[in-house]
Amino acid sequence: SGHATTFCRFLASELVPYVDRNFRTSATKGSRALIGKSFGGSGVAHAMFEEHCAGCFQYFLLGSPSLAWDDGAFFRLEEASFSTRDP
Repeated sequence: SGHATTFCRFLASELVPYVDRNFRTSATKGSRALIGKSFGGSGVAHAMFEEHCAGCFQYFLLGSPSLAWDDGAFFRLEEASFSTRDP
């Protein structure tokens, strides 16, 4: 829907800290995974390149992601972030 960046910021700045404060979790990046299927997989693909989420999750699992959505927006995002993100 075009709000993936907003959702990534919500995950990293509000939801993950809330879960860590209120539930018994291993509150480290290395213990977190983000999983999505189909259109949710597209959101996870976006999160891999979004600095807020990339610093919050270690593992990203894309189940049959809709990578061609929005005329290949995923590939444009990957190209745009290539030089500034960790491998």
